[in-house]
Amino acid sequence: MYKQEANRQLNIGYILLIAGIIVGLLLSKNGLNNGLSAFLFGYLFWSTYWGYKVAYKRVSMQFSRFFNTPVHIEAKGTGDFFSKSIAYKFTVEFIKFWICYFIGAFGGAIIRQVKLSKIAYFD
Repeated sequence: MYKQEANRQLNIGYILLIAGIIVGLLLSKNGLNNGLSAFLFGYLFWSTYWGYKVAYKRVSMQFSRFFNTPVHIEAKGTGDFFSKSIAYKFTVEFIKFWICYFIGAFGGAIIRQVKLSKIAYFD
């Protein structure tokens, strides 16, 4: 990875962190939890971004192996079939989202941040 790409990815992470902090401040109602909710929302946005960067391709490959088998969808008509198949795909993407989020939230984001910071700032 080149220095410019590492800088670009880090900057996107910083922008999402700031956006999460702003959302956390806007959603908090009382004065005691402003800092905590801002920190949590910032970390949520930031770790979700890095979780996707770290794990989405690998998770998608594993899911495509597992879920690429023929699925029988019983439907009454064309509209019913499309609505059920879209619901199936949304369910699979929902599961992928949470897997990527947990990978990012439980250390993947911090590891990726440190790794790219070494490339972007110290090389």
